Amino acid sequence: MSYKVVIGLAFASTAWGAQEDDTAELAEPIPLRCSPRLAPYLAALNLLPAETGTSGALIPSDPISSANGAVKRALADQGFTYTLFQSVGMAATPSRVRDPAVGGLWAGQGFGFLEIFDESRSGGSAGWISSEINWVVGLGGSVEDEDPSARIGTTLQPQGLLTGDGFWIAELAWQQSFLDGTLVATAGMIDQLNYFDVNTFANNQFTQLMSNSFVNSEVIAAPPQGIGVNIAWQPADWIYLIYGSFTTASAPGSAPFANLSTSNWANQVEVGLITEDLLGIGRNVFRVQPFVATMNDVTSGGIAFNVEQFLGGEDSRLGWFGRFGVCNPDVAVAGFATQISTGFALEAPAGPESLRVGEADRWAMGFVWGRPAEDGAYLPDEYGLELMYSLQLTPTLAIRPDLQLLWTAGDTGTSSPSAVIQLQATWVW
Repeated sequence: MSYKVVIGLAFASTAWGAQEDDTAELAEPIPLRCSPRLAPYLAALNLLPAETGTSGALIPSDPISSANGAVKRALADQGFTYTLFQSVGMAATPSRVRDPAVGGLWAGQGFGFLEIFDESRSGGSAGWISSEINWVVGLGGSVEDEDPSARIGTTLQPQGLLTGDGFWIAELAWQQSFLDGTLVATAGMIDQLNYFDVNTFANNQFTQLMSNSFVNSEVIAAPPQGIGVNIAWQPADWIYLIYGSFTTASAPGSAPFANLSTSNWANQVEVGLITEDLLGIGRNVFRVQPFVATMNDVTSGGIAFNVEQFLGGEDSRLGWFGRFGVCNPDVAVAGFATQISTGFALEAPAGPESLRVGEADRWAMGFVWGRPAEDGAYLPDEYGLELMYSLQLTPTLAIRPDLQLLWTAGDTGTSSPSAVIQLQATWVW
């Protein structure tokens, strides 16, 4: 998540960068004055837009959105771009195992990109700093008290933004491109989920489905913070490869080198195949994600798959997503040994637009099944269903009602299903 006005921000859950051309010529990926030349998919992962705001909002213009746009353009002209998400929300749990019935949170996630040098236009390299800052603050008590999963007794987390407590820097890393922009190396403190397991339709808890299960796979070993390195390579428009090596024991908010040990370490690979028009129904990306992880000196592996598919051709706004993953319960870093999630979204970007830019009015639905694991043992299966609608009030503000039903066979669970009713106001600056 930083050297930025929001003190440290980086790229996060996003899938496709706003670029004018996806050809092998690697045209300008994002409309910045300072923007390294990168392969299309790598640009989507590594660059931030100079503009934020959604067209077609109920109120098409307002002073806050206009001021934010002016600030972003001025900073982008100096080589610094950022995107800041924040939400204020309430979550009601009518059937629960503990009080309170209603909890409130203020949460945010900021990403920043600071260019240091750029010789990519002449066939050379480029270097920049990426950063990310996160925060979660309880409005009526501690974050734990406001956590709906704790109130209904599930491992499934209805609020994907609940990854920590307070304010913390999740990424501060050096990035450098090589080989005419087809290779990007990253080193430092990294939020690996900014690079692994992205998805156009389910990858952002502030603009899309809220449950953590629809933000990222809860099977893969990639953590939201920790010392590590990764290398991303896109030799052609239709294929890319990412390799990462990183600690798995760095909790959100901990010091960068805390718990740094080979006793808790992972190596993750992701291979993505990109089809611009699969069988005439629209763009498709298929990702394979094998990994080997060590937790508490126990080493084992796992594999996951991530698919996104536009439905209806080039101009369609309807898409389907699916994730599947399985690993040994001894290395269930994110809490699940097996998980399947799938769903549909309407009003997703029809073109290669970054998910760091909010979307217009949309709805989405998702279903998840998972088998949690703790201390190397399987826990009872859990299921979840989510329905979300987003009403874009202004170019930077959306109101999002959300309903989730969760089933668990665990001893701490309430009679199934348990309902979680949420209402969020979300700003994307």
